[in-house]
Amino acid sequence: MIAAQEKAAKRNNVEDIYPLSPMQQGLLFHALLAPKAGSYTPQIVLQFSGHLDGQTLKASWQTVVERHSILRTGFYWEQRDEPFQVVYRQVPLTWVEQNWQHLSAAEQTAKLSVSKACNRSEPFNLNKPALMRLTWADLGKDAAGEDRYCLVWCYHHLILDGWSAGQVL
Repeated sequence: MIAAQEKAAKRNNVEDIYPLSPMQQGLLFHALLAPKAGSYTPQIVLQFSGHLDGQTLKASWQTVVERHSILRTGFYWEQRDEPFQVVYRQVPLTWVEQNWQHLSAAEQTAKLSVSKACNRSEPFNLNKPALMRLTWADLGKDAAGEDRYCLVWCYHHLILDGWSAGQVL
């Protein structure tokens, strides 16, 4: 009974189904060929200073996911003649918070480099949206006493190109 309810809930969460564009078909092929290569997972790193509320920023990003259907899209290809994409009505945001206040500036830079490399090499589950991850790091205060933060946005190229990512920002 529970499995039937879960299937019904999943079906009710489907907003639309589309074929892949020719470009998406090519990207999907290459992403499946080398899933850990990171070639199709761009990252945008934003540095902030001044007071920012991380929870408000997280809620804002969730609103962005709710507003743009491509950010709620998963891709399916197994046991099908042609791959297709499914847009879901609701998708949770992948948001990780880090506190690096206790680290020196050099340690923070090293930690950010390692975090970005790990993030990029971690393959996305292409049929489980959102195909993006956000990491919010609290860096503490600078010499002038300003709060500092870093946001790393990693997404799969199947859902956005560089121009579109700029539009989302």
